Amino acid sequence: MSLPQIGQLVQVRNMTFIVNDVAAASSDMSPACTKVTLECVDNDRLGHIMEVIWERENDQTLHIYSDETFPDVNEPFDHPDRVDALELAILWSSPSVLGGPKLMSPFMGAIQIEDYQLEPVSRALMLPRVNLLIADDVGLGKTIEAGLIVNELLARGRIKKILIVAPASLTIQWQSEMEEKFQLEFKIIDRDYLLNLRREYGLNANPFTSFPRLIISIDYFKREQVKNLFAQSDPGNNALKSWDLLILDEAHNAAPAGRQNYVKDSDRTNLLQAITPHFEHKLFLTATPHNGFTYSFTALLELLDPLRFNRGPEVDQKQLDLVMIRRLKENIMNKNFAVRSIGAITIENNDTDAKLFDLLNSYIKARLETSNTTQISFAMTMLKKRLLSSPLAFYRSIIWHNYAIGEIDESNVADEKLLLKITQAAIETFSDDNEKDEFEENAVKEVTRVMKRLNEKEKTLLSEITRISSDSYQKHDQKALKLLEYIKNKLFSGGGWNNERLIIFTEYKDSMEYLKTILDKIDDGGRILTLSGGTDNTKREEVKYEFQTDPEKSRVRILIATDAASEGLNLQHFCRYLIHYEIPWNPNKMEQRNGRIDRHGQKSPEVFINHFTYANNEDSLFLQVIIDKVRTMREDMGAISDIIEKNIEKVMLGKSRTLDFNDNRRDIIKRDIKRDIAAKYEYSGLIESFEESKKSMKINLANIKKVVDNALKISGVKGIEPVLDEGLKNMCGLIKEVPLSWHSVKKHLKDKNGNLLKLIFEPNKYLEREDTAIMHLAHPLIKFSISEFRKQLFSFNSQMSRLTYKIVKGLDKVSIKASARYLVVGALGHLLHEEVISVYGNPGETGGFKHNKSLEAELENKEFSYTEISTELAGKIRILIEKNKKNINAEIGAKISDRHEKIERTLAKKAEKDAETVEKLINERINEIKKRLDDFINKTGDEYRQLTLFTEEEAQQFRENMKWLDYRLAELKTRLVKEPEEITRHYQIKDEKSFFLSITVYIPAKLAGEARG
Repeated sequence: MSLPQIGQLVQVRNMTFIVNDVAAASSDMSPACTKVTLECVDNDRLGHIMEVIWERENDQTLHIYSDETFPDVNEPFDHPDRVDALELAILWSSPSVLGGPKLMSPFMGAIQIEDYQLEPVSRALMLPRVNLLIADDVGLGKTIEAGLIVNELLARGRIKKILIVAPASLTIQWQSEMEEKFQLEFKIIDRDYLLNLRREYGLNANPFTSFPRLIISIDYFKREQVKNLFAQSDPGNNALKSWDLLILDEAHNAAPAGRQNYVKDSDRTNLLQAITPHFEHKLFLTATPHNGFTYSFTALLELLDPLRFNRGPEVDQKQLDLVMIRRLKENIMNKNFAVRSIGAITIENNDTDAKLFDLLNSYIKARLETSNTTQISFAMTMLKKRLLSSPLAFYRSIIWHNYAIGEIDESNVADEKLLLKITQAAIETFSDDNEKDEFEENAVKEVTRVMKRLNEKEKTLLSEITRISSDSYQKHDQKALKLLEYIKNKLFSGGGWNNERLIIFTEYKDSMEYLKTILDKIDDGGRILTLSGGTDNTKREEVKYEFQTDPEKSRVRILIATDAASEGLNLQHFCRYLIHYEIPWNPNKMEQRNGRIDRHGQKSPEVFINHFTYANNEDSLFLQVIIDKVRTMREDMGAISDIIEKNIEKVMLGKSRTLDFNDNRRDIIKRDIKRDIAAKYEYSGLIESFEESKKSMKINLANIKKVVDNALKISGVKGIEPVLDEGLKNMCGLIKEVPLSWHSVKKHLKDKNGNLLKLIFEPNKYLEREDTAIMHLAHPLIKFSISEFRKQLFSFNSQMSRLTYKIVKGLDKVSIKASARYLVVGALGHLLHEEVISVYGNPGETGGFKHNKSLEAELENKEFSYTEISTELAGKIRILIEKNKKNINAEIGAKISDRHEKIERTLAKKAEKDAETVEKLINERINEIKKRLDDFINKTGDEYRQLTLFTEEEAQQFRENMKWLDYRLAELKTRLVKEPEEITRHYQIKDEKSFFLSITVYIPAKLAGEARG
């Protein structure tokens, strides 16, 4: 059985594929077998990747198509536009690991690219392994930056298998944004996906091998069964990692939690430690990369790039500068981001509200005097936070508290470890509000049960608090009345709803319910939506769609959402008003909320952020001071949020009345992240690179239309039809018909109502018009067009001769351009490089064609025409080509030989440089670990004595850290041998191939005219 070669067209299982990789299968297979990686070119499964063991396939269904060689001179001439389109299609779909200045990704998405968003993808191309921490400000477009990197690496053939790990509430958003903005299909792994997969393919089906691009929520991934499925998906091939790219969203959630004496690995940290070794490249995304604990920050960096970082007390600043990208909105020059206006809505407490606050403060003070522990403080904190939120939230919490008070048994001995675990679990970040409420309720009950019994004074206070709360939780408090007044002022005009929109954020689902009941009274149908953590994905997407739809077409005006639902939501299109119904004690939550409308893509020049302040309430006024302070400290948000939250808790419980920022964590961040974040960034160089890429890749309006129009006509249907739209001029067109085999493209050419979209062919022309669709290189229409031309390279059913001519004015002699595809295959059976090689020269009547480099610029810059030439001239041209065929082949061979030498030298230098870099990095990490272990062993025992002061949990984590250092040292020593060898092998050339592409004859206009005459 003959084996296929990379770049060939084959038929397998009655489908047509391009061969991407040919490699030896697992060594335990006998006899020796070949694993062939295939990419489908059939239109109904275009781009689908399949791996097969070639020798195990049915001989009757296998066929290797012959490659086209020199064009048959007796075939009819193609129109030059068609041959040009063929060459463009190959140019736009040729991967290469060589790198270089050209960027493909900006032309592969329906996005409005800002210059600063090009920095991450440009930085990625400088790294041998793409390990980046993208830590841009909320709303700057980290998803777009990640998508650009994904498309760039895909275009260069550096990645295929991608896994996105994100919070559960963001999985659908990632899927839709990758589809809508970059035309990349991702599957979401969840319980339903696993059940459906096994129902269709059997109980042994593994979701991690079901599709090359997958998304999974980090908390679903933590489950033991799911982790085991991931481990089973690794084929154990030591030559290559089983996955190409990991994208970790909200990466700070995976960092170990900070403590005074140590950092504690979380379940998420442990998950990342288990999976990251399987990935060649990694992107970590977060707006708050550093929580003020260096050990925690370096642990996150070690997960990102274990060759550049070890977890420990110091950050390697030089390495950090290579992998971290961190910009705030105010640091980026020449960008018209919306101005953020923050305002307080002042409330005068009525007597009832004021009395309730005073009673609760008295009760908290009394309780802490009798049971002043961290856990008791937690229970009192919950009461205070809920009172500051809404009457209903407080009423339900006081009911929990009363129930737990009745369960107090002073004979019970408090299990401090258990209580700590329960209370810590209750303050975790939850994606489900029901789960959040359940954990909080359980924590309050368990903590209350081990309190001392209430004395008479406390009983009286609690009884009065409960009475007032029971009487008022269904009534409008002063804050609710002020909210209604605000809505009337901003969302109503002339007695009716206007087109403004408002988001109201609250920390509690109970408060959301309270607000919905109040606002229902002004709702005349479909004006108010709610969104909470735990809302099913379908409903969540419906709410987002309605709120992001033009107010002229959707009745929705107000969205009430909880914090658990807010993470990652993009709601900026038609909303500029946001209200915090209560001030979060953790400022990071407030910043996350603000980022829902204060982000890239906000159309309004100003966004209005409001919160409530009680004029006669000391606690409320204190929170106002917090807001003012936070405005000046945004660059340290990861650390100050935790500092401020602890300060607020002390103040609210009466333990302090001042705000203390004398925490060294801000200084630690400034030390660890030394890059001058206040510097103003300019990106003129990136724009120049972008324009150079556009020019070198020949990406322009005429060429994109040329490829699509000719692909449609080859397939037997009409091409692009003009659109009469003054606003769009000549940049767009309509496609009313596509080939039957292109049926999956149809949905991308119509709007939701089935109307034809006006297709914009001008590259990077982003329009806010719902009746248009942007054509880019990753759009299905262009992908299908490129695929149609790639099929023309093989003998079966070809609609092209790949032979054409152009009539050129001012040309003295007949000239020929001959082009070929050149492929370089690596030692591991993967495609390293593909390009179009062209030679230009003047043919002799008896041969003698020689490549003339200066002729290339002359011919490519001349205008041409195409009209039918006489039969006599056509015959002479055919004879001329045939006579020079041998020389043309020789010249192409010579140019390929020259390119081979240059590519081989380039790859060898790249391999040597990358191997040296990796070897140096590994040795640095080994020396770091040895020094830390030696320091620990050689010192006078202070560390051992210090260990006796730790809690058992801290001591256990310390022992695990030491064990981890031993493991890391052994692993790095192994990698010191393997990694340089693998890099060298990766860039070694195994084979090269060339396929003849096309012949273009340039005919002097004078000669063509004489022949016609």
